[in-house]
Amino acid sequence: MNLIDVFLVSLLGYLLGCIQTAYFVGKFCKSVDIRKLGTKNAGASNVTALMGWKYGGLTAIVDIVKATAAVVITREIYPQYPVLFFVAGSFVLIGHIFPFFLGFKGGKGVASLVGMGLGINIKIGLLTGVLLILLTIIFDYIAIGSITMYLSMPVFTYAFGYSQECIIIVAVLALLGVYKHLSNVKRIIAHEEKGLRAVIKNKIRL
Repeated sequence: MNLIDVFLVSLLGYLLGCIQTAYFVGKFCKSVDIRKLGTKNAGASNVTALMGWKYGGLTAIVDIVKATAAVVITREIYPQYPVLFFVAGSFVLIGHIFPFFLGFKGGKGVASLVGMGLGINIKIGLLTGVLLILLTIIFDYIAIGSITMYLSMPVFTYAFGYSQECIIIVAVLALLGVYKHLSNVKRIIAHEEKGLRAVIKNKIRL
């Protein structure tokens, strides 16, 4: 493994991450910029709240698949270097959060993190997905489930025996995920954040 390998895998991940599903679904299906409506986040939850479960589900699936695809492709090319699986998946999230063609304003990478986990180790992907769903249901805030899921990645990576380099990569990714959700945390503390049930109940049909 050399720097060229790292660069190529990073580029692959970033370009796949830049497939900004929520933005394209909003534009092509309803002629709106999803980043200017609702929670102003280009993610599956905002699409669901504004456009319904059909569109939200499609958004989540594509965002999961693009991260899984990046890891699987990398695994096929570099099966002996697990750290590159983590590099590829991480850059999918970076591309999703900071897509170059949208002024680096994208989503928060939650669905893609699940996809990254599935590609690396299906058990990690399932654990992160279940954690996200359970905590969102229990606390009624997607942000709480999302932050916990991000923070759990280094723990799961360590628990499943991956290298220190892999743990460091997902730890940095976790910090980015927490940072992206700080605005949600502030709104929750101020009782200004709408819970998932309230958002879905009062969804706006575009």
